[in-house]
Amino acid sequence: LCGIEFDAPDFPWLFTPASANGDRLRPWLALIVLKPDEFDQPAVAPNPAPVIDVKNIAALPDLADSWNWAHVQVSGDTPIASADPASVSSRLLCPRRLDPETEYAAFLVPAFEIGRLAGTGQDVSAVTTADPAWTSATAAPLRLPFYYSFQFHTSDEGDFESLVRRLTPQVLPADVGISPMD
Repeated sequence: LCGIEFDAPDFPWLFTPASANGDRLRPWLALIVLKPDEFDQPAVAPNPAPVIDVKNIAALPDLADSWNWAHVQVSGDTPIASADPASVSSRLLCPRRLDPETEYAAFLVPAFEIGRLAGTGQDVSAVTTADPAWTSATAAPLRLPFYYSFQFHTSDEGDFESLVRRLTPQVLPADVGISPMD
């Protein structure tokens, strides 16, 4: 999986226009990962943000599950209420399973339609809903503004799954983990 981290622990939810559904709050942005043939980038970016035109909607994550791909991490044993701000961060993951030996581009994009429209310079004064920026029924190409992007290439080995598969169990003696007490 591909991920991105933020210093601010509330950043993924800071500008969310939707209300929570129980304990699930969808973040206002999403991390998407695309292969080079799944998007185009216009030579001249419109204002106010750069954009991509997504050619393969099926490559985008399901935004109904976006609450599941954002989380906060607290480093250390201190309760979050009294934790040092430097020990708390947030993270967004892209749920797309990556292919080995493949080039990808990752984009941090708005997850709500109002953000998509604003990022492409369109009028949002009449938008009163918190609709997702895309669904499986969205027609391609989909123009998405992005706030940040980076490229990477996967390898044929060395990902987490391949490393775990190399682990071999060892039977330990019965006295491991036991020590005499005074």
